[in-house]
Amino acid sequence: MLSRGSVRLRVCVRASVSADPLTLTLTPPTHTPRRPSSTLPLPPPRNPYTPRTAQREEDVIERKRNKSQLTPWHYNKQHYKPPQPLTEDEEAMECLKTQRSLFGHYGSRSGINPSKAWPSKEELALEREWERVAHPHTVQHMIDISRKERQEEQMIIKQRQDDISRKLLSLEKWKNDLNTRVAKQEKLAREAKEKKERLIDEVRDILGFRVDPRDERFKEALELKEKEEKKRSKAAKKLAKEQRMLDQLRKEVEGKEEEKEGDKDDGEKEGDEGKSLHGKVIV
Repeated sequence: MLSRGSVRLRVCVRASVSADPLTLTLTPPTHTPRRPSSTLPLPPPRNPYTPRTAQREEDVIERKRNKSQLTPWHYNKQHYKPPQPLTEDEEAMECLKTQRSLFGHYGSRSGINPSKAWPSKEELALEREWERVAHPHTVQHMIDISRKERQEEQMIIKQRQDDISRKLLSLEKWKNDLNTRVAKQEKLAREAKEKKERLIDEVRDILGFRVDPRDERFKEALELKEKEEKKRSKAAKKLAKEQRMLDQLRKEVEGKEEEKEGDKDDGEKEGDEGKSLHGKVIV
């Protein structure tokens, strides 16, 4: 048998056995070979891989590759792919805000009708009402208000900058004052420490032996010594106060005496002037 499209020929070979075993007789076929029914070319073989089947196979392969077990919606969201187009029921159930958000995010790939992005008459009316209530002023009035607010902000900024510049000028003085206060506190702390050490040494001298500061006898003696020190300090302060009062009284007395002497000198001058005027009149 030959390949398809060629003429099929059948050759019938009939062997007849004669008396002579070495003689072979070939007898031609009793019928003629079949001719082709048509001279037109045969149709091409059918291709089983159509676009639809290829897409189906790709979908199957893609599902097998997806090991995340996510739903299509979550899978598309994770991989930044547009969601599945909404069905009629889903489109009727979903609010306009959601559909507009999908269209704004994915564009025409979302399958949303772009006409839904335009506000309805009710939304336009509500937007105009909100604009009228929220911004009742005219454009020129709003420009004036904005300019005035900007000027006030600039004035506040300038005042703050001037205040900072003025304070920077006084910075050195503040530093000196701070250093003075710190030095004074350090001096007081040092004096208190020296006083404490001096009292401890005096208590040890009174007791006549070196004693532990945690001993009760040492604490009692130190307390008595501190009381005596406070009395002496109080007496010294009282004496200094009395001395200040005496100095103040002395200054007041001296001031009054100077005032009296000044009044006396003024009276003598007035008397001399009166005598001279009287003498002139007599002359």
